[in-house]
Amino acid sequence: MPVLYKVTFELDVQDILRRQEINKSSRIQPTLKNVTLELIKNKDVWLEPTLAYNIFSIAEVQPAYIILQNGQMLHLSPATEILKQASEIAIVICTIGPLLEKAVDEYFKSGQSMKGFLLDGLGSAAVDSLAQKACDLINSDAVSGGLSSSSPYSPGMLGWSIDNLPALFRLVPADQISMSLTSSGMISPRKSIAMVIGIGKDMKQRKPEEMCLLCNLRDSCRHRRYNELSN
Repeated sequence: MPVLYKVTFELDVQDILRRQEINKSSRIQPTLKNVTLELIKNKDVWLEPTLAYNIFSIAEVQPAYIILQNGQMLHLSPATEILKQASEIAIVICTIGPLLEKAVDEYFKSGQSMKGFLLDGLGSAAVDSLAQKACDLINSDAVSGGLSSSSPYSPGMLGWSIDNLPALFRLVPADQISMSLTSSGMISPRKSIAMVIGIGKDMKQRKPEEMCLLCNLRDSCRHRRYNELSN
């Protein structure tokens, strides 16, 4: 069960602003950009990027679930249609830790709303980048074995209920990276993500816009990519 601490990645001003619904360059005022750049410069103060994953062989794929070689059943309907070619599945969890959330709250409480607003966007963009780093890692491992990996799927996509998060958390060392589930079934820290990635021959990779179209929140999510405004 590999665990990676202090994962490195780059953050882009545009990705941070997109996370806060600022997509048009005409809306990016100099002050906004300068504050964002300053936050990026100091990102290590708030970010504790960590990921953990485990890879399991698949014994059987059914329309509503898959059975792992260890006997564990995962209800993935309707994602099983996309993962039906997979011979293995990677279960991945990522978090940037709790420090950024606390800093965002402190900025808002102290009247520094712009910094709080932009730091929250930085946190969301950081989770995106961390998740992509994890996907690249899984794909690299797959390619080294003559295979390929699918796009990642998370509870909430494709009609896959977040009620299945506990099953995922039982299969990865969440406690080693201080991730847990709240009593309401949500991931803590909030700036975290859980994913499954199929591994096999000729697995399909989807573009970010295509992934947005598969999400249950595609029509209401403020971060969607499939109909972004042009810059």
